[in-house]
Amino acid sequence: MNKAEKYLRYIIPNSFFGSERTKEILHINPVSDITREDAEKVMITVYDYNESHLFSAELKSVKDSHCYLDNSHVSWINIDGIRKGDVEEL
Repeated sequence: MNKAEKYLRYIIPNSFFGSERTKEILHINPVSDITREDAEKVMITVYDYNESHLFSAELKSVKDSHCYLDNSHVSWINIDGIRKGDVEEL
């Protein structure tokens, strides 16, 4: 027995790898058949503010939020029910 084997037996007990639970976990296929459905309703709200004012509005599309990207304010764009196309647009 070399030095590594001597210490590994204390760190990684053999009973851990022989347990039924470990065998069950290691044999589960992590790839599942996930189907993604787009949200039916999308709500986009923007909060645009600086130290002197706060503006909030509901937007109709993600494209409407582009004007808030290059201003000198802090802009929080909240999207509830985001769709794949919206993510690609962002």
